[in-house]
Amino acid sequence: MLKGILNKKDKRGDSILIGYILLIVLAVTIVATIYPTLKKLIPKDEIKCPEGVSVTVESYSCESPPESGNDFSITIKNSGRFSIAGVYIRGAGAEEEIATYNLFESKTGLGGQPLEYWPENAIDNSVASEASISFTDSNSLDYTGLAKDLKMVEILPFRIENQDGKNRFILCTDARIKQDIVDADCIYNNAPPAP
Repeated sequence: MLKGILNKKDKRGDSILIGYILLIVLAVTIVATIYPTLKKLIPKDEIKCPEGVSVTVESYSCESPPESGNDFSITIKNSGRFSIAGVYIRGAGAEEEIATYNLFESKTGLGGQPLEYWPENAIDNSVASEASISFTDSNSLDYTGLAKDLKMVEILPFRIENQDGKNRFILCTDARIKQDIVDADCIYNNAPPAP
């Protein structure tokens, strides 16, 4: 009788081992199916503007008489080695360190919405090196929404780069410039412009 008990195998030990093996196989299968999907979601190398992108301010002026509102004229030159697609221009008042007011806000785009950047329909890097962009006369910018004197502008160029067959909008943060407004009377005029 004792001999029969010693010869019997413990079946419970086998079922625990089979359970662990099934658990490991299940985990490996889940990882093998999810990993390729997650790999596609992880961005590849970050696209950056080329190192030679640069813009400079050639000239600027302000007009604040009641007949013209709060007009700010500026000419920007692409002084870098590469063409750019366009620019963001933000303004700041006195004692503000960060330019947050969109100077294109008074301009409306094709959809009737205020512009965020120029040109609204940028599809390629059409502003060649050494070319100028002017916002003067009837195309001048309006800083009325800032509701204070304009003391500084920040200009941020951008490029359109092709990655995996898609055009990507790339901000050239290393080429950002800040221009203090000096020798120009950009005084806020809250009187409505004359018709």
